[in-house]
Amino acid sequence: MTKKFVTLACTFLFVYASSTSVFAQHTFGLSEDPADSTGYLKPTITDQDSFYVVLNHQFDKALHISSGDSIEVKAGPVHLRYVKQYYVDIEQNVTVEPDEVYKITTRLLPVRGEKARSKRSSYPRLFWDSNNFVLSDLDTDLYINGSYEGQHYITVDTTNTFEVTGIHSSGREFKSTFTPEIGKSFNFYQHYARPEKWKSRYLSSLPGASQFYTDEPLKGVAFTALTAAGAGLAFLYETKYQDQLDSYNQLRKEYRSAINPGEAFVLGNRTEAAFEKAESYSKTRNRLLLGTALVYVANIVDGFIAPSIGYRDESRAIDPYLDFDPVYRQPVVGVKSNF
Repeated sequence: MTKKFVTLACTFLFVYASSTSVFAQHTFGLSEDPADSTGYLKPTITDQDSFYVVLNHQFDKALHISSGDSIEVKAGPVHLRYVKQYYVDIEQNVTVEPDEVYKITTRLLPVRGEKARSKRSSYPRLFWDSNNFVLSDLDTDLYINGSYEGQHYITVDTTNTFEVTGIHSSGREFKSTFTPEIGKSFNFYQHYARPEKWKSRYLSSLPGASQFYTDEPLKGVAFTALTAAGAGLAFLYETKYQDQLDSYNQLRKEYRSAINPGEAFVLGNRTEAAFEKAESYSKTRNRLLLGTALVYVANIVDGFIAPSIGYRDESRAIDPYLDFDPVYRQPVVGVKSNF
């Protein structure tokens, strides 16, 4: 009798252990209505201890689970998205039967290459709570649909068309309308009230114009003043040179036509002095012209390189992984932004 009791007890414990071993790890319940029939998902990611699971595109309810954890879901079709930092999203559509345990085993592929990770990974959205990111420079006020949002950057959690307006402290304004791309869980936009390179370079043909356009008024004043002063002084000395040259030519004629030796001696000295003075004016004019030309060349060079030095190169997109503070879990714009 005792042996039979022990055998029955062991059998009961074995059956109980077998029935519960399927859910030995954590189970996450997502069914809101107890009356709904439910099933279970058991995703396992090879070589990963933990990851995020987004069910039916509900990013605000993303689950951070360990590999092999069970998830309680409403029976029927379920869309799965696996998300992990530095890895490409994986999406799957499965159909879960009532009381069924649907086991899934897959592998995540790391993000490679220079393309923006934000176009292939939803990881930033899980922390920034946003599917759109608008970045501007520090001097620009940003408005979304006419409402003031602040400076530097904003996150926009919307799937609808929205309008971004930026007003720079100089008064320059830009306005753009965006419709998030279908199928993109995280869209990354950068906009600047900063000048465009081609325009800055085009305006560099006018002394100081490029600098005023790029909001560098001190440099603009310096280039304009130096060029104008150099050109003005060069013109002044050119006028003096021409006047002195005319005087020299006149004295030389008088010297050649002089008959009296004393008068010829005086005219000769005056002619020589006029020539030396004209030559001095000519040298000063040439130095001024050379200096003005160097200032003008420096103005052009500055107009060409200023956008790449003072402003972000359009080809460099901010990497949300580099500009993300994992401690405070918030974007840190400016760490790698090269403003």
